[in-house]
Amino acid sequence: FNRSRMEARADVGKEQAGLLALEQKFSKAAQSQGFAKAFINYAADDVRVLREGMLPIVGFKEASSALALKTGTRPVTWQPIKAEVASSGDMGFTYGGYEMLGAGKDDAKENGNYVRVWKKLGGKWRVIMDVMVELPKPA
Repeated sequence: FNRSRMEARADVGKEQAGLLALEQKFSKAAQSQGFAKAFINYAADDVRVLREGMLPIVGFKEASSALALKTGTRPVTWQPIKAEVASSGDMGFTYGGYEMLGAGKDDAKENGNYVRVWKKLGGKWRVIMDVMVELPKPA
């Protein structure tokens, strides 16, 4: 019986529910503030951002600037489907679908899937990797 291993385990169900609630809060902030502004409150300093047609972006400052250029003030909404958390309670991921409205009324909206990797830093969940992949446009 290894007592130290038992004590190191987190309440995974509680952590998953908390991470899912945080993801939903992030989504609401992005709806009202725009993705780039909301991202600032959730990203780690060494965040990685992966987007189709762009080189990988590494670092908080670089990611914030690139996202502001890519999304501007266009509303981005997403619906998380699931959150998973490691038994240690310090790493997790969320995934789901997203929608970004066009810049103008005649611009097409973008739909896709996302996965976001989170790490608990200083007791707070922070995004360490953000991946969004656009779905093909309907013919």
